[in-house]
Amino acid sequence: MSKWFSLGMVLNEEAYVEYTLKSMYDFFEEIIIVEGATQYALNVTPDGLSTDRTAEIIKDFPDPENKIVFRQVGWVPSKRELRNMSLRIANIKQNDILMIQDYDEVWTPEAYATMDNHFKDPNCFYLFTDYYQIFGDFDHREDNDARTNDDNPLTARGGQTVPRGRSPERAVRYTPDMQFISHVNISDVHRRFLYEDPAYERNRVKDFSIGFWHYGYVHPLDRVVTKRAYYARQNGEPEANPLDMMKNILGEWHTKYCRTGEGDNIIPLESTLVHPDVMKSHPYYGKTLKEVVDPNGDWEGLSDPEFFQRVVRLCDVATENRCPENILELAPPTR
Repeated sequence: MSKWFSLGMVLNEEAYVEYTLKSMYDFFEEIIIVEGATQYALNVTPDGLSTDRTAEIIKDFPDPENKIVFRQVGWVPSKRELRNMSLRIANIKQNDILMIQDYDEVWTPEAYATMDNHFKDPNCFYLFTDYYQIFGDFDHREDNDARTNDDNPLTARGGQTVPRGRSPERAVRYTPDMQFISHVNISDVHRRFLYEDPAYERNRVKDFSIGFWHYGYVHPLDRVVTKRAYYARQNGEPEANPLDMMKNILGEWHTKYCRTGEGDNIIPLESTLVHPDVMKSHPYYGKTLKEVVDPNGDWEGLSDPEFFQRVVRLCDVATENRCPENILELAPPTR
């Protein structure tokens, strides 16, 4: 019988990590969590770890069955190293199932049960599911179909297709010597991607009746702008011009929506979509956009230049602890 293993990584996830753990603890055989930072990370300690209560929450989480393995790695060349480290730590065997997990995501017990049923088929190696990108507050989400690419769709069993970017990689059957080629894409021993290689088409199953809830875009505005700065740094914008990077953050659609409540790709959450029970005790549940992103009115009424200066100050503080100069040469331990 196949067992389920959760492979996750964290950095400054205090807002949601406890809720993710509550939603998943009973389902998994083993829960591997690694903590670390790349050269693009903001708000990190000198050792490349979280500056919030993430580690404390994980260490204090009730674990009567000793399922949770938590490793604080620190600085790494890329998120790929964190993913592969979690894979090496897991006591996983051939035909077990691994779940690629982020700690701002929640699945329902019903979704886990449905996934388990799919993988009872020994020829199911990969599962395409839906996801619900909650945005700004708990009453809105991103329209997932607005930014997908239909030109070269992914294929699944029975002639099913999935637009690229429409179904994040999460549930995979393990085979020996698998490895992550990036922090989101896993390959077999021959470096074939399970989600797209023709060899696995009959082993891929699509079930959009289930999906996970992603809450990573529901944060106060301070966190929103530093998150956008992370992506800008990752995309190489600081090397071009740091001020241009800040201006891009100012006009970026996520930031704009949190400031104005206006966004072409943001839609009200349908009445047919009901938040997982565990999230109904979250502090943001039932709050308006304003109550989530700017509860104290710190950003209220700022002109664009004033907003820009506040972003600059935030990012200056968030980048006080720089990564080691040899970060691209670092190789994290496996145990």
